[in-house]
Amino acid sequence: MKKIVSILIAFAVILSAISVSTITSFAQEWEDRRNIQDSAGYVNGTVGGNISTEYDSATEGLKITYGGEGTLTGWEFPLLVEGQDYDVLSEDIDNNVIIIKLLDGGRGEIPYINALVDFSNETVTKESESETQAKLNTDDTADEKSAADTEENTEDEFTMDVTFDLLADNAAEKTEANGAKTIIIAVAAGAAVCIVVLLVLKIKKSKLK
Repeated sequence: MKKIVSILIAFAVILSAISVSTITSFAQEWEDRRNIQDSAGYVNGTVGGNISTEYDSATEGLKITYGGEGTLTGWEFPLLVEGQDYDVLSEDIDNNVIIIKLLDGGRGEIPYINALVDFSNETVTKESESETQAKLNTDDTADEKSAADTEENTEDEFTMDVTFDLLADNAAEKTEANGAKTIIIAVAAGAAVCIVVLLVLKIKKSKLK
C-alpha cells in the first residue's frame, strides 16, 4: 500500500512540473523596458534570431531586416501601437525587410522586435535532402554490391575454367597412361604367346627324334 501511495505522489509531482513548464512556455510576457539602447530581437516570441536595424536616410525611418532561416510572414512590435507609436513606411516580405518610423508623441523607442517566421518549409526541405541523400547512399551501396557480385562471379568462372582445364589435363594424362599400359600388356602377351609356341614346337621335334 505504501509503495502505491509513493508512486501516485511521484506521478502527481511530475504532472504538476510538466503543467507549470507548459503554461510558462506559452505565456510570453513582454517586460516594460524603458530608456533602452538597442531593441531586443525575437523570433516567434523566442529571444534570438538574426535581426538587424539601421537608419534609412531616404525615408528617415528605421530599416529592420531578418536574416535567419525559414519564411518570414510578418512583424510584431510588442508594447507599441501602430498609428500611435509608429507607422509602417514600407514592407518587403520577400526580402525580409520592413521600414517603420516612430511618431511624435508616441513611446519614442522600440523595446522589442518580434519576427514571425514559418519554419515548416525548411523542415520539408531538410527532410527531402535527407531522403535524397539516403537514396544516393542506397544506390551507391547497390552499385558497390553489384560490382562485388560481378567480381565474385568472374572469380568463380575463372576458378571453374581452371578446374575444368585441370580435369581435362588429368583425363588426358590418364588416357595416355592407360594407352601406354595397354600397349605394354599387348606386347608382353604377344611375346608370351610366341615363347609358348616355340616351346611347344621344340618339344614336338624332340619327340619325333
